[in-house]
Amino acid sequence: MGILEMISREGKHIGEANIITLLGRKDVKNARNLLRGKTEHGKRKEMKGIGDKLSAFIMRDFHAFFGLWENDLRKDHKNYIHLQPVDRWVRKISEIIWDVKLSNNHDKAAEEIVKRCGEEGINPVCYNQGAWFIGAKIWTFYGPPTNPGKRYDEREVLEKLLNIATVERKMKEIESSWTVSVHTVRANHL
Repeated sequence: MGILEMISREGKHIGEANIITLLGRKDVKNARNLLRGKTEHGKRKEMKGIGDKLSAFIMRDFHAFFGLWENDLRKDHKNYIHLQPVDRWVRKISEIIWDVKLSNNHDKAAEEIVKRCGEEGINPVCYNQGAWFIGAKIWTFYGPPTNPGKRYDEREVLEKLLNIATVERKMKEIESSWTVSVHTVRANHL
């Protein structure tokens, strides 16, 4: 049995077909366990679930978009580990910012990031989204920091973000003028 079929069965059992509502009714840890194909006690069921990173990604975005699990997060800051997908970008940015080597174990790396965010008064969900954006956008287009192994110079980051914003703005202008041109051509040929 696959994860979607299992969630669907559980939803039918309690009379809830909407996966977002179903997950939102559970506490944050048990919602993630459900996505990972585990029982509420953390034991693997006889089916394959979604992995650690993808389940945390889904949970992070459900929280960001729908405000799920607010009470659980207020009660215990450590619950943010369930909303912390750690991919290569989040890992690299975190290791540079905090000059630390993160564990290869997903949840241990997530725990370290959440701990550091808590120490600095940073929302871990916003940090995760921002770290991914900076890593994926800046490193993809501009490469790693000029001083590998050291923290990014804030001016360098801002300059690179400004360049990305300028390029994206120009692309939207081109796309917008192209759309107008297409509509003009269609109108002239009708």
